[in-house]
Amino acid sequence: MTTKLVATGAFLAFLASASIALAEDKVTLCHVTESDSNPFVLITVSSNAVPAHVSHGDFIAPGETVENCDDSGGGPGPN
Repeated sequence: MTTKLVATGAFLAFLASASIALAEDKVTLCHVTESDSNPFVLITVSSNAVPAHVSHGDFIAPGETVENCDDSGGGPGPN
């Protein structure tokens, strides 16, 4: 988990120091729903919105499908 936090911190630092052009970039996140049957959904947001989403438990998607959001896919898994 420490590695994920460091990687996320490094990514956020990159976003903070990037040029204004990066504001148009999109990032795919695993959005935590707190549902037992569907604990995650994939969402794509502006890079500007990443810090707000990460602050409440969402994380950068480790793959292109929602199945990659669970523990086996590298994400933190459901709480």
